Amino acid sequence: MNLIQTNYRVVGQEKTYEGSCAVPESVWRHSSDEFPQEPFIPKIGICQDPVLSHITDELKIRERILLYDFYPTDKDDQLLYLGYEVLEEDE
Repeated sequence: MNLIQTNYRVVGQEKTYEGSCAVPESVWRHSSDEFPQEPFIPKIGICQDPVLSHITDELKIRERILLYDFYPTDKDDQLLYLGYEVLEEDE
């Protein structure tokens, strides 16, 4: 199984989680097909995006999520799965 290193920031009702974790390539493919991401706009509220679900499952986050953002660490993966490159000042 190929893994995509993914940076994330998840703001819960009680705590903020920031870091990086490995997400299966198949999860990223499903996400990019079903949940296209708008460049440079953090997401608010509840979402069924499989990448977010994988991250919250890995971190065992059970609290309500208020805001989140995630993207592949590698620039080539960003272009492939997001359709744009995340600039350092946007991170």
